[in-house]
Amino acid sequence: GIFLAGPLMSNIDNAIVGRSAGTAALAALSPGTVLSDQILYLFSFLGRATTGMTSRAYARGGHVEAKKALRRPLACSFAVGLLLLVPSYLFLTDGMLELLRVAPELRPDAAAYAQIR
Repeated sequence: GIFLAGPLMSNIDNAIVGRSAGTAALAALSPGTVLSDQILYLFSFLGRATTGMTSRAYARGGHVEAKKALRRPLACSFAVGLLLLVPSYLFLTDGMLELLRVAPELRPDAAAYAQIR
């Protein structure tokens, strides 16, 4: 289910942007998608680790232990989210697109798409 959401969203975006904004905007979708998806994939371990930690804590001590075990990963996720949101998407997006060797004329559209996605 959830692993189909990204490709499905990309296909819908491709169809809409390709018909309405033209080929330059369509070309900017790919680096924007790579940038946003790779950052998300980098931290996909948090969801899996949280599930395992919480289920083991629930087996040990029920709801009370599960709530205690859930606090650390949620705090970590919140902190990582803030650290990624503020500097990465608001200030470093252009630099990251330059590292991906995106053509200068595509960077504004790719940055906008990455920030929206």
